[in-house]
Amino acid sequence: MANDQVLVLNVSYEPVILIHWHRAICLVMAEKVTVEAVEDGRALRSATAEFPYPAVVRLRRYVPATRASSLGCSRRSVLRRDGFLCAYRASSPVCATRAASVDHVVPRSRGGGDEPTNLVAACVPCNQLKANRTLRELGWSLHRVDPAHAMPLFDLEDVPVAWRPFLPVAA
Repeated sequence: MANDQVLVLNVSYEPVILIHWHRAICLVMAEKVTVEAVEDGRALRSATAEFPYPAVVRLRRYVPATRASSLGCSRRSVLRRDGFLCAYRASSPVCATRAASVDHVVPRSRGGGDEPTNLVAACVPCNQLKANRTLRELGWSLHRVDPAHAMPLFDLEDVPVAWRPFLPVAA
């Protein structure tokens, strides 16, 4: 994770989104968020003032967390969750086994979303052959039975120390 990202929490302390520090400062100045944690040893300076560098901010008004399910659901976290193995290796005729891409089980063009339950690791040949078709159309099956099995919101190895008290424990 880049160190210029700031974690945004809902009023209820649920992680909602990551934003750039510029946006976080604008929200602080507009009094739309409260700074919950700062980065030690870093400050933002102007000609006349110095502000602590925000690491975690909390919204002052509740916002329905519709995007919270995909927060932290990065390509890297999906590949790590699936052990860098292609989810289609049991049934694909072109599988290279080692996954290097992420595929939507239900294609986005067919209404599939970016939630962790619809994302799986896939090798490039399988991903290209599958294209925007469903598993049923191809006669394929997932090697892993449940794509929804525990996936932490964030991989705690990759997050700043200041964020850790505000994130769910990795499974």
